This record gives sequence, structure tokens and C-alpha cells, in this order.
Amino acid sequence: MRTFPALLLLQLIAHTLQAQSNNSPIQVINNPAKVADILFNRVKTNLSQKEKLFFAKDIIYLVYDDDQDGKKDTLLTYIENDKDRYKKYTEDDIQRSSQVDIFPTDMNRDAVEEIFLRKSGCYIGCHCTQPIQLFIKDKTGNYKLQEAMAEETRLYSRITSNLDFPDLIGSPPECGGMNNIIPTKFTVYRWNGNIYQVYQKQKLPLKTDKSIEEDISPAYQKAIKNSGARDTDTAHKQPVLTPGPTSRKETATAIPATLSPLAAYLFNNTKTKLTTEEKNELVKITELTAMDTLEKNRKGEPKIQYRVFPVDFNNDGIEEIFIRVKTTALILPIYKYACYVKDLSGTYRPAPGRIGQGVRAILNGKTGFPDLLVIGESGRNEIWSWNKTTYARRQVLPQNTAINFRTVDLEKISSFYSDK
Repeated sequence: MRTFPALLLLQLIAHTLQAQSNNSPIQVINNPAKVADILFNRVKTNLSQKEKLFFAKDIIYLVYDDDQDGKKDTLLTYIENDKDRYKKYTEDDIQRSSQVDIFPTDMNRDAVEEIFLRKSGCYIGCHCTQPIQLFIKDKTGNYKLQEAMAEETRLYSRITSNLDFPDLIGSPPECGGMNNIIPTKFTVYRWNGNIYQVYQKQKLPLKTDKSIEEDISPAYQKAIKNSGARDTDTAHKQPVLTPGPTSRKETATAIPATLSPLAAYLFNNTKTKLTTEEKNELVKITELTAMDTLEKNRKGEPKIQYRVFPVDFNNDGIEEIFIRVKTTALILPIYKYACYVKDLSGTYRPAPGRIGQGVRAILNGKTGFPDLLVIGESGRNEIWSWNKTTYARRQVLPQNTAINFRTVDLEKISSFYSDK
């Protein structure tokens, strides 16, 4: 009994000494140039020094002895407030700091890198989160954060978007500890020509989706290391379609191709000029998955039904492809459409975002590509117009706006085209 107070005293002294050690200031390097050298030390990138400084400006470098072995440990940490750059850091701060990692890519192969920046820390309301953020150069040449996906913890790439940028599938934060929440729904982000926007929700990523950190960026950096080339990201090449044959003679001499199971499912009984190769490549950039062909409702019908409606608005012999996706709601089915058009390289690309729940061509005397009246995903009427490259949303009509112009249903246009 006499030794118990002495033991408590020793424990108190040890705890006090440990607390003093944890609260003692540690070395901080907050010079952006030095931080940039450290941040990109093992990263293969073609960023200029000025661009590297941009990503280093909100990062400091902490030097400390974490395990008391006499050797210096280091940590790159992201600061949310510029005032934190000059505060006195202690080892207690290390536990609340966020490690920073950089993952360069060139997703659209234009020799301009997109930068993914991961902040691994514990500061977004969860026990521990690791948000990965995407920075893309805008038209002014400056890197801008894609704010729509700023708090995703994992990002996967999928070749389905237009303008050569893939769709990105994001996983929300997993809150650690007893209240850990494992994500069951993932957000798909689609490039609209300027920024990434939320496109739709889905379940688990597909097996063909590739991780930015584990697949896309390492392959891109390996290409830089091996050849110095900036546009040889072999991890996720976009499919390139060759124009179809222009005569029956060419068709006869062409090497026969086999229709893939998904393409056969999608284009079943559809009268179209698309070649087998074009069908096989087009199905890869749609939302159709093998699971969609297997899941049935109580009537034995596919839960998600796809139907192709080809048209040739400008009569140039090259089809525009509309795909209707039908899902069954509680009362009435929901129809949504996607549009795919050929670019100058002969490759089919989707319009930015779903066109809506219904599509009607506006009969306003336009030759070539007509304006489209659609019921947008917001429930409001929208006008979509041809912008010389693809169809894009031009106007959202105010609620209860009277429709005082003539229209014709897209599916009737397609039926008339196919019966020619």
C-alpha cells in the first residue's frame, strides 16, 4: 500500500514529460520552392516549375522524430488556412495533419496534364478520410479544382464521356470507427466541355473501371519515364473507330467481324447502317452492362431496357444514334435518352449528359440538325441545339412556359428513317 502513491507519482511524471515532448515545437519548412522539390521528388510529371509551385503553395513540410529513434521523420501536410503556415507545430499536430500525394495523368491526351491531389487526414467529420481532388487547366491556362468531386475518397476512370475525357466514378468518405459507413452508391461524374458535373448514381464500379491511383497515373508516369512522351497513357486508351465502308464492294472485301454479346443485345432487330465494328465500339461507351441483360422484373422483362433509334438529321450518310433507357418506377416507367454522334475522327462520342425523359424535334425551318425539345431531368422543358460538334443544352424554359411551336417525336423520325 505504501508503494502505490509512489507508482502514481512516477506515472504522472512520465505522462507530464511525454506531454511536454509532444508539445515541443518541431521543424517546419514552409518555403514553396523547397516543398515543391519534396512533393514532386518521386513523381514523373511534365509540369513546369511554376505549376509545381502552384500545388505546393498550400503545403508545408514537417520534420520530427516520431518514434524517438534519433532519426528524422517527415510529413507533407496540407494547410487549410494560410495563417497555419507560420504557427508553431508540435507532435500533437502531426496526428491531425494530412499527408499529401500527387498523381498526374493526361486523360484526354492533349499533352496538358490533369493533377489528382490526395489529402490523407482526419478532418471532414469522419474518423479518418482521404479525399482525392482533381485539378484541370481552364481556358486561361490556370489549374482549377473540380469542386463537384472535391470530397471523393476514390476515383475510377471509365471511357464513356465526350471530348476524350473519361467518366469518373467517385467513392464517398468512409467514416472509420464504430460508426463506419461503407458506401453502397457511387457518383458518376461526366465532362461537359468545361468542368466535371454529377451525371448519375450507381452501385459498385464496374470491373473494367480503372483506379486513378493504382492504374491510370502509374501507367502515365511509366510512359514519361520510358519515353518522355506525354500522350502515351496506355492504361486507358480511348477506342478509335474507323469510318465504315463507303460501297458494297468494300463491304464484300472487308474482313468479317463478330458482334459482341452486348452489342448483339443492344442492337437486336435495329435497322442501322452501323458496321459490326462500330456497334462493338459504340456499346462500350454506353451505360449498358452485362448485369442489365440478366436482371429481370416480376414480368420476366429486363429491369433496365435499352432501345436504339438511329437517325440522319443532315442527310450526310452518317447516322446519329439515340439510345432510350427505360426504367420502371413505382407507377409509370421513366424514359431517358442519350445521343451519340461521330466526331471528325470518325469516332462516336456521347452528348454531354443525358438529353432527358423525352425527345422531340422542333419544326422551325432549320435545315440539317434540328433543335430538340426535351423534358430535362429536372422536370422542366429544355432546348438542346447542335453546336457543330454535338448536341448540348442551350436553354431551360421557365415553368409552365407554353409550347407554341410544332414538334415531332424522335422515335417517329427514326421509324420513318429506318423504313426508307
